Amino acid sequence: MKRLFAGMAILMALPVCWIGLTRWLDTRHAPFADRPWAESSLSLNQIASMFPRTTRNSAAADIEAAAVKLGIVFREARYAPPSKSPEAERLTGLGLGKFVKSQMDRADDAIDPIPPEALRFLADHAPEIAAIRSAASRNPIWDSDVTELFAGPVPNTEDHGRLCSVLAVHALERMRRGDWPDALATLDAAWRIAAAFRARPECASQFVALSADRQLLGLLRKIPPPQPAWSARAAGGDRRRSMLLAVQTEVWMFNQFEKRYDPTAGGGPTGTTPDWTSVGQMGGIDVPLLRIAATSYLRTTRRVVAPRRAIDLCTLDKSAYNTIREKEETSRWNIFVHGRISDVAAMLQLATRGALDAELTRKILESDTLTGSGTLPSSICPGMTWHYQVSERGVTITASRDPFDGSVGGLPLTFVGHRTRRSP
Repeated sequence: MKRLFAGMAILMALPVCWIGLTRWLDTRHAPFADRPWAESSLSLNQIASMFPRTTRNSAAADIEAAAVKLGIVFREARYAPPSKSPEAERLTGLGLGKFVKSQMDRADDAIDPIPPEALRFLADHAPEIAAIRSAASRNPIWDSDVTELFAGPVPNTEDHGRLCSVLAVHALERMRRGDWPDALATLDAAWRIAAAFRARPECASQFVALSADRQLLGLLRKIPPPQPAWSARAAGGDRRRSMLLAVQTEVWMFNQFEKRYDPTAGGGPTGTTPDWTSVGQMGGIDVPLLRIAATSYLRTTRRVVAPRRAIDLCTLDKSAYNTIREKEETSRWNIFVHGRISDVAAMLQLATRGALDAELTRKILESDTLTGSGTLPSSICPGMTWHYQVSERGVTITASRDPFDGSVGGLPLTFVGHRTRRSP
């Protein structure tokens, strides 16, 4: 009988202890959620207010409607297969992205002939491209809701990449004809579409914005100076802060994930991803584990991000920077940490390259004010300078060093602009 009473007492005490452990973990987690991150000056608890819910506006809807005729069907699901329509197959076969890359990677402002098949595609879809440019001028916005966590709407990045390539080729075709105002009008449309991604909270959207930036900045360097409005655009925004804010938002989503656990739902919390559907199948006893895992993920990611303020991002040692990340990901018990800590070093390098790309572009767009030869300091990389040499043929701008030591491509270290190509 005594053993029976002792067993019953233990069974009754277990839920109380479990509840107490959960409450204690909540108090341990709260300080980390309330503490501002120095990189963004925001705490995790401020993320939701930083990214209010948005709905697709008429500009975005009009862009999607016109894009369908180009063979680009904007998919609701991020992993949905692409369209197989005849026009979609035609667009894929053109390889526009490859051609655009070959032009934006050039170290001068020359433009190769547009492939005949691409020219025919542009001619066949002139009305649709005009409609997209008109709609983009109204600043498109797509659906976004961070409160839905990983189940929230995210535009399919591949669709937007294909659209940006079409607009880039259209701008290049106008440049070859010397129609600079019309080329800039097309680049303006692409810039506004990219801005819609730049304002979004997801890391994937920040990658899309950086990719679009690289395209647009590479093409802007082919526009004859002066271009004060575009120079200001190129200099605007903090690409590295935007990327780090996206990382912080991802951490906030993971931590919200565990808070929404409902043991009565029988399939995990709302806002889950497919590979986590087994979470929450233990009738509530896994709540403390979720709390421990979420807090561990928060603290680990914070340690990975924090060193960036103490180092020169232009001389970033990626392998050394990722030491903490790789070490923490060996904790296989933590479903949040294992394999999911963002590769912050790679993200920072891409954002820094984008910032340098913009700096070079701005100097090219303002090169009409340069004379003789000289040196311009870099505001992005400490100790790095841009050397310029002006002649009758044009201006040559060269970086004093490769800030990434060859580990990150896509940034011309020497660029030649020909002054004889003036805007009409």
